[in-house]
Amino acid sequence: MPNREPLEAIYIYTPSPGEEAARQRLIELLAGLLDNPNEQVGLVPSSGEVVGCAVAKKKTSSRSTRKAKTLASLTWDSLEKWAGRRIVQRGRTYHRQKAVKDLAQTSGGAVVAWVQGERRYATKVEIDSKGKLQSVCTCPYYTTCKHAVAVVLAYLDELKNDRVVPLAPDDDQRLAEIAEMENRAARLSDVDDADDDGDDLVGGDWEEDDEEYEAPPPRRSKAIHRRTPSWQALLVGLTRDQLVGLVEELAVGFDGVRSLLEHRSSLLKGREGELLKKVRAAIRDLHEPQWDEDWGHPNVDLDQLKEQLEALLKKGHADALVQLGPDLLTGAGRTVESEHEGESAYELGQCLTVVFRALRQSSLAQDAQVDVAMQMKLADEYDLCGDAPRKIFNRRYRRDVWRAVAARLQDRLGQLKPPAGKDSFGTRRHRDRLVDFLVQALEKAGQKGDVIPLCEREAPATNNYGRLVDRLVAARRMEEAERWCVRGLQEVGEYRGVAAELRRRLEQICGKRGEPLRAVALKADVFFEEPSLKSFQDLTSAARKAKVGPAVDAWARHFLVTGRRPMPGAKGKRAKDELATPWPLPESGVVAHPSRRQLEVPMINVLIQIAIAEKNADEVLRWYDDQRGPRGWRGALGMEVAGAIGGKYPDRAVAIYKKHAEAAINRVNPRGYEDGAAILRRAKQVLLKAGRKEEWATYMAQLREKNRGRPRCIKELDRLEKGSRRIVED
Repeated sequence: MPNREPLEAIYIYTPSPGEEAARQRLIELLAGLLDNPNEQVGLVPSSGEVVGCAVAKKKTSSRSTRKAKTLASLTWDSLEKWAGRRIVQRGRTYHRQKAVKDLAQTSGGAVVAWVQGERRYATKVEIDSKGKLQSVCTCPYYTTCKHAVAVVLAYLDELKNDRVVPLAPDDDQRLAEIAEMENRAARLSDVDDADDDGDDLVGGDWEEDDEEYEAPPPRRSKAIHRRTPSWQALLVGLTRDQLVGLVEELAVGFDGVRSLLEHRSSLLKGREGELLKKVRAAIRDLHEPQWDEDWGHPNVDLDQLKEQLEALLKKGHADALVQLGPDLLTGAGRTVESEHEGESAYELGQCLTVVFRALRQSSLAQDAQVDVAMQMKLADEYDLCGDAPRKIFNRRYRRDVWRAVAARLQDRLGQLKPPAGKDSFGTRRHRDRLVDFLVQALEKAGQKGDVIPLCEREAPATNNYGRLVDRLVAARRMEEAERWCVRGLQEVGEYRGVAAELRRRLEQICGKRGEPLRAVALKADVFFEEPSLKSFQDLTSAARKAKVGPAVDAWARHFLVTGRRPMPGAKGKRAKDELATPWPLPESGVVAHPSRRQLEVPMINVLIQIAIAEKNADEVLRWYDDQRGPRGWRGALGMEVAGAIGGKYPDRAVAIYKKHAEAAINRVNPRGYEDGAAILRRAKQVLLKAGRKEEWATYMAQLREKNRGRPRCIKELDRLEKGSRRIVED
């Protein structure tokens, strides 16, 4: 091995003359023994018949060295900081249950494995160029999940026990699945960045783009496609008769292979009628899922269903697929609703994509195509259709097509019964989305004059006053926009989110009309109705910009202490508990709604949160020690208080931490012990930072003695002490 680094090990083997296969086998065996991806194996000539097999270390960058070192030096604290304590606990359970299978590492230093959860997931973990732990998993959570934690622990367990972690083969199926998952996530991220309108078409414009979307190729690992896998090499070396015999043997032994062969035979022979029957049967199974006994999956091969749909489309059965579309969407929705984590959503979405491609190739008129796409989008409760409907909407249709679409939608809207009562949320939402489609169709049809009257009629029925206000503002009809804002706030008072959006629009209108103080008054209404840290910060920030900050700030704090609201424009004798500073804001013009909760003064929880946000430790302690607060509030805010005062008042902070930790431990259950240890970790940090290591050791000894009859508690205390130690040492 010329031009190599010094050899780390030499293995000598003496094969028979010409025994080349033995030499190659030696290389493969030794390669499997290496647990460092930066090492390589090769044959070197020696004297006589002796052949040496040398293990040499590759040139490594500082980056790869840092990866190996960082992964092996992970601590429990760093792992919990990355994933969170709950996820780490679940990952530890998976590790203990031996859910991690076929652990391997890539040439780039990543670790991959199969993890058995609700189904079998491919999981990869690695250290990025910044030394941070990263993961990708084919589970619905994609990254930083319990499966990734389990893989980390399994890998570190192998290192601890000096067991070899083999290299992943070049054609590893896990790497392919992970690459596809990364590609899918990147594609979704690109779509979100380019069009972040929340609900595809609702409330947004349709782009005039008729280009078919073509996904970029999966970003695979560099290790893929470097050498032919062993099973493929075996097949290449077989004769035709041997191949037929092997396939027959597999078909007899495995039902899945036999089913696949029958399916491919139907496709090759072009039995479209038989295929349609199979597709309809599969869709019926989606309507009534037949659950797999092991992991709870619907008893339908979704990959095979997609292949069947594709075959029918190629054979020219686009109209038949369009007719199947609504039933497929209904069955897909029921399937996803019945699953634990929506594992089949992606595969079902791929099947629906074929239906939308068929819609574009169908014999339906263009307005009918758009109408079908809209109906399916309206019925899609789980966003299974994804971007497929947009490709129908984005085609360049003539205005007469959009007029026909608008006419269809108006007829459908006229057939809907108006929503009534508080239990009509679903009805209102469906009607609102239908109106959104109609508005867009009218605008594309050149009938913009019909849009505002439509929005005026539908605002009370759908509670969507914002849609109307936005179009009135765009038309510079400010007085009407303000009037509808005020009316909407009176009508939708119980829907806080809708009211907040209308207030925001009204503030913008006030700003455009040169009424900045009234815009601040609207924020004051929100604060007095729902006092919180956020509403306080929003109000005082707006008041400072309007040059009335000190007076508004003083009145807001006064209200939190006394519960007394200012009276704009009030004259006469001032009340005893009223501030001398006059209230600088006018009436907002909006009828105030009563708060959902009864306010108890002083509102200590808000006052403490404000003091914490302002990093005022003295004020935090002042209100924490106030005895007038509602019963039980200290339990909710105690941890935040301790965190805020630890730097200036470590004794008080540690006392609060101890109180909460001991209360958790005294619940005498595993969750309580875990919670208590997490709280004590904060107390430990405060004491060690203050240089009081001996005090911490004494307290821990006392706590161990007090709980010596609780082995699970002692185990958590041990973990607390070893939290900064490497996991491989634990």
